[in-house]
Amino acid sequence: MKIKLVLGLSILALAFAPMAKKVDLKFNLENGKTYTQNTVMTTVTKQTIAGNEQVINQNAGTITKMELKESGKDANTYTMWYENISMGINQGGGMTQNFNSDTTKLEAVDPMSELFSMLTGRKFEADIDFSGKIVEVNGLEEIISGATASMGEQAGMIGEQISAGFGDSGLAKNMEMLTAIMPATPVKVGSTWTNKQFTSSGLPLVLNNTFTLKSVADGKAVIDVKANITVDPNQSSTELQGMKATYFMEGSRSGTLEMEVSSGFVSSADINDEIIGSISIESNPQMPDGMTIPIEMNSNTSVSSN
Repeated sequence: MKIKLVLGLSILALAFAPMAKKVDLKFNLENGKTYTQNTVMTTVTKQTIAGNEQVINQNAGTITKMELKESGKDANTYTMWYENISMGINQGGGMTQNFNSDTTKLEAVDPMSELFSMLTGRKFEADIDFSGKIVEVNGLEEIISGATASMGEQAGMIGEQISAGFGDSGLAKNMEMLTAIMPATPVKVGSTWTNKQFTSSGLPLVLNNTFTLKSVADGKAVIDVKANITVDPNQSSTELQGMKATYFMEGSRSGTLEMEVSSGFVSSADINDEIIGSISIESNPQMPDGMTIPIEMNSNTSVSSN
């Protein structure tokens, strides 16, 4: 009798148990609120040239601010600005360089830090749709052009390098890693969805991502991401110092993101990439036998909203 009673209560509980609640994740920041995203990427690159292994440690950080300016039918317009930009590189042998837009932190102000300081605090606009895709950026390239104008003959080259990391294309690739990750339909805990992205690492890499909604609690969604990384077949060939070269690379990504359910804003993330491969340089007058350079890259991207 007791067993029947327990079973009966269990069945009754199941009958009245709510279905798993779905959440509709969209990138739609709230009006009147300033969002802060602090992103730090550290990378260790090992490459072997002529039998000699080189280890390069790099870090790059940005503090980006966002505010909703105007709501739209398919996309919203956001006012954005960089609050801080920093970068560092250590190539071993005492070759270390650090740059920071906050020049008060430096013993001596170098030209790159001075340039970074001219990019911070300057507002531009970005149209971002509800899937998190950046549709259009306005005013950012003009900020970069103005900051590099005083560099004479090098202005064009330096401007291109800065634009690749922090201009329209650099902003899109960096941000979309954290914004263009929304599922096409409402999802519940355990649901998965996929997308394709291009990396901002400077290499022609494609990520085929699989996202899994792990939990929803207190207005926060925890999402796991796993990806396989391959070379973009349309960008696998390039020129390095006038020599034809081809990239052969593959790898994986794994990580966790925490997102505000109401706005789609990623408040924290921890993402790891592991990439191995090589760059093959074709035979040429400078290098008759050509060269293959093995490469191994391990990077971590951490995000906070502090």
